[in-house]
Amino acid sequence: MYSVRHFVGLWLGLSVAIVAYAFIDLSLTPRLLMEQGLSLRPDLSQVPDLVHWGGRLLRESRAALVANAIIIGGLGALVLQGAARRLGALARPNEAKATRVSIYTANSGPPSVS
Repeated sequence: MYSVRHFVGLWLGLSVAIVAYAFIDLSLTPRLLMEQGLSLRPDLSQVPDLVHWGGRLLRESRAALVANAIIIGGLGALVLQGAARRLGALARPNEAKATRVSIYTANSGPPSVS
């Protein structure tokens, strides 16, 4: 059963994980503290440094980090919950749909009000 409580818990967990990653990244990569300047020139040699986005964002602005963590955490929660629903539906393909149960027989109808 997928509920709002489950979704919010997943969202919160992913957001906290992103913020924790940023703090760990900044503490394990001290050179991020000494970086200066920003160039808008494409430099493909720096593509591997993209894994340090959390530390860089934390160094620049904690508010931006929290906002990004909330947004990315929410999107991640939507994707994970959708994937879990899809996989759950594939795991039980023969599950019968709920049928309507009537208290009346085929020959009788609802009681008439006179």
